[in-house]
Amino acid sequence: DALPTAMPAQDTIVNAVFGAFTKPNITTVSPLPDGFVDVYYSMILQAVGVAPITYSIIGGALPAGLSLNAVTGEISGTPLAAGDTTFTVQAQNGFGNDTQVLTQAVKDDMPGDGTSANPYQIWTAGHLASFAGRVNTGGGTGPIYASLKADIALNDTDNWENWDTTAPANVWAPIGPNMATSFNGVFEGNGHTISGLYCDNSGDCAGLFGVIAGANSVVRNVNIERSYIKGVNYAGGVCGMFTSPQGKLENCSVDAAVSGSLYVGGVCGYFYPAAAS
Repeated sequence: DALPTAMPAQDTIVNAVFGAFTKPNITTVSPLPDGFVDVYYSMILQAVGVAPITYSIIGGALPAGLSLNAVTGEISGTPLAAGDTTFTVQAQNGFGNDTQVLTQAVKDDMPGDGTSANPYQIWTAGHLASFAGRVNTGGGTGPIYASLKADIALNDTDNWENWDTTAPANVWAPIGPNMATSFNGVFEGNGHTISGLYCDNSGDCAGLFGVIAGANSVVRNVNIERSYIKGVNYAGGVCGMFTSPQGKLENCSVDAAVSGSLYVGGVCGYFYPAAAS
């Protein structure tokens, strides 16, 4: 038999994948989330396209203290100075590249807004002083929420045992210095330590906090070490006076020199409410 001169017609399906082999497309947009001086920062650049994708800075520079991981696209580190920065990032794979101009602000402010959902984040001695200033100018209003995020040294402590005769450089003004401007809120220490606190108060209510009041105030999980606290009446390492009726002074420790005339204690000088703990 003779072979057929033509093959019989058959349905043919061709599957085409469009865009399977594409250069990267950077999807991260400007500006990047704000950074804060002395506060660890991390964010990851996003790009779509065929892996592997590598990242680089091809124009400008990242804020001082930050670096870019070429493989993961993570920008991370601890910013060293405040300011606004503009730089150009490139994403590259085997099919091409994409670039994006990005801006980032580094602030010297204390992170957070003092609410329960977004407490003030205290990372540095400057943040702690800023927190004290906000409480002390608030006229006892609140509640104010704060979270200690790192160990903090307020002074060099090499000579702290002689601070009764030789004062260090930085003098501490208590948070909530009196009943009219007391602390009302929650201070979460997260087990961190504040050292080098020098409070030589010629009046009453000396300590990290002067007066803790408000209906349900809580100060917990904070340690005071290598510090000097002196007042006339109501002196303590953590607080001079605690008068919050349903409040808590919880899991705090003090290894410091504390002195005064009346109502002096290691952790708290005067703890009033029977319902508090």
